[in-house]
Amino acid sequence: MRQNEKGFSLIELIVVLIITAILSQLGFVSFNRYTRKTKAFAAKTALKNIQKECEANIALNASDKFTPLPIDGYSLDSGMNNNCDGNSDGFIVANPLKNDYLPVWRLNPKQGTITCSYESTENSFFIECKREGKIEKFKNQISKAFDEGKLLENKFYERGNSRYVIVEGDTWEAAQANALSLGGNLATINDKEENDFLKTELYGSDKVSDKLEEKFRISGEPLRGTSIWLGHIDKNSKGTYSSVTGEETYSNWGPGEYSDGIGKQEKYTILTLFDNYNRDPGMVGTVANRQYNTQALRDRGGAHIFYGLAEIKIDE
Repeated sequence: MRQNEKGFSLIELIVVLIITAILSQLGFVSFNRYTRKTKAFAAKTALKNIQKECEANIALNASDKFTPLPIDGYSLDSGMNNNCDGNSDGFIVANPLKNDYLPVWRLNPKQGTITCSYESTENSFFIECKREGKIEKFKNQISKAFDEGKLLENKFYERGNSRYVIVEGDTWEAAQANALSLGGNLATINDKEENDFLKTELYGSDKVSDKLEEKFRISGEPLRGTSIWLGHIDKNSKGTYSSVTGEETYSNWGPGEYSDGIGKQEKYTILTLFDNYNRDPGMVGTVANRQYNTQALRDRGGAHIFYGLAEIKIDE
């Protein structure tokens, strides 16, 4: 008679494979969690070390700077030249390269406190960190852009589902590139109400018009630098100014501007932020592409346009 042969059945093998796969997945999840926790802890520790270095340097009157060190998974924002006072908001910030993977850490040098925020839906992952809302994220984005010289002011204007900021750009293309980097485009004015809102917010004492005038006025010459790029363009020089985003446009044209622009094939539009004998604030004018301007003209200032109005749509 045959002796009974011992071995594994097919079902037993499948069960073993399933259990092995589950254990492997659990091991990966645990390792991933450990890695993220380690990187977050390292970023917090780096800010603590920066705080200690700044306190020591200031106590010894040695320096108001700190020595930056690389932080795995993070970039450091401290404003200009690693200043111990922090960025324009007064913080030294460790920004994660992946916002849904690691938290943001902020050192307040004046108060000596370190806080964190985390925008992922995984509430329990970094339980000590405050959930960062979209408005906080946008404010941080604007502050960073201002520190990088991309904005005229560390400020935005909100109306309906749009936020507006004044972006740097001594050509239309440069201003549009900065608008795109913020998740928007150069602004499209859709109706009279929006035009009136922008005029009220941007023109007047201690407003954008004043800031531009102070920055670019040339003694003895009329100022033309207090206009800003818009997103209405005659893209193909076919005699029609339309929105760069395809939206319906409203244009409060200055006297003769539309026909003059078409006749001269001036591709781009600007929003007027000055008041003279034939131009009111909030009117729209046309200009040619400014890429031919030399560095001397840029340095000269008043005969040029240096900023644009960017519009960032709020996520519905």
